[in-house]
Amino acid sequence: MSDTLYTATNKQFDLLTEQYRYTKKDDRLPVLQLSLRRSERNPIDFASISSVNFSMIDYYDNTASAKVDHQPCIVTSSINATIQYHWQSGDTDTVGAYIAEIQVLYENGKEETFPKNSRLVILIEEDI
Repeated sequence: MSDTLYTATNKQFDLLTEQYRYTKKDDRLPVLQLSLRRSERNPIDFASISSVNFSMIDYYDNTASAKVDHQPCIVTSSINATIQYHWQSGDTDTVGAYIAEIQVLYENGKEETFPKNSRLVILIEEDI
C-alpha cells in the first residue's frame, strides 16, 4: 500500500516540488513504497541495476549525520519500477522533518538519484 502523496511548491527552488510522507514517532509501518521514474511516463529499467538504497537527512540541517544512510530497498515490481523501504529500529525515533532520496547503482558503476525534479520529505510526528 502506497502512502498518500502530497505536493507543494518549494519557495527556495522555483522548479522543485516537495512530496510529503507522514508517519508517527517509532512507527515502522506502513513501509515506504515509491515508483522510480525519470518522468511521469518513463519508469526506470531494473534489468541493469546492482542495488537500490534509501537515505534520509535532517530537513533543516543537511550537514548533520544521515538519519538513514544508504540502507537497502526491496524491488517489488520491475515493470512498474516500484521499490519499498522497510523502516528499521531507530529510523523514526526522532520527531522532525527529513529529506529522503533513493540511490540506484547500475551494474556499470553509475549512480542515479530519485526523486527527479522534486524533493521527498518525511515528516515524523509525535504520538498524541
